[in-house]
Amino acid sequence: PRDVVQDLNARAYRNNADDFETIITFIPLVTGPGVLADLLDVLRDAGLNMTSFISRPIKGNDGTYSFIATLDAAPREPKFHAVLEEIAEHGDWAKTLAVYPRRERPSPPVDAWMLPEGGVHVDAEHPSEGWQHTEEARRELLW
Repeated sequence: PRDVVQDLNARAYRNNADDFETIITFIPLVTGPGVLADLLDVLRDAGLNMTSFISRPIKGNDGTYSFIATLDAAPREPKFHAVLEEIAEHGDWAKTLAVYPRRERPSPPVDAWMLPEGGVHVDAEHPSEGWQHTEEARRELLW
């Protein structure tokens, strides 16, 4: 079955390399401030879009986590391939878990009615002055 899936993926990839999502997991083998940010910077700098990100503790190793991300790319794409090389050469552990054809997503992905009640939202293009000093901001952000 794995050979069949790899063959199907290879045929689909030949048709259009831009229409794939990949689930990857990585484990930074050092811990400390900025380790995860540095890892995410590699993805950002390569221009890879992340659509999902999950952290899971590693049993028996307090403070050590695995991270699972879904990216809008296939590992065969040069920029993604380069990211995997950089992560490995940095000494972190990485593994591709799945590659599959990308499904369509709405843009924007979230409508206002989907958001939970409360919380804070600032219009990035026209932020209201002093929004951070409002009672709502203090209440919702626990300032």
